[in-house]
Amino acid sequence: MTTDLSAISNLHSLLLSQEKSLLHDVFSEKTEHLLAEKLWEIAVDGTSQSRDEICNWLSQKSSATRWQFKNFKVQSLSDEVALTTYWAKMVAPTTSESKGALHSSIWKLNKAGVWQMAFHQATQLK
Repeated sequence: MTTDLSAISNLHSLLLSQEKSLLHDVFSEKTEHLLAEKLWEIAVDGTSQSRDEICNWLSQKSSATRWQFKNFKVQSLSDEVALTTYWAKMVAPTTSESKGALHSSIWKLNKAGVWQMAFHQATQLK
């Protein structure tokens, strides 16, 4: 398992960039490539969402939508698996009235050397 501080820092920067890309960028083949084939999610409302449902949501969201991220952390679970956790709240085009949500994602390094999201969960704060 990776313990090199430089490698961990690089992984932190990469996965933060990829999480933001999924939420901020226009959904494209590039962003879809960040999603593992067997990706699934537990949504804020507690429902289970498939990769196709996630792709549909990402492709329909406004390109003006932006989220604020705080407390982004990465925990290396193995050389090929990492857990990200963070708080996020929509801040544009309008600021959400909610207190935001706690997010966690499991990222796996695929055979081509690309980190792909395999699982995601968002828990809305009340």
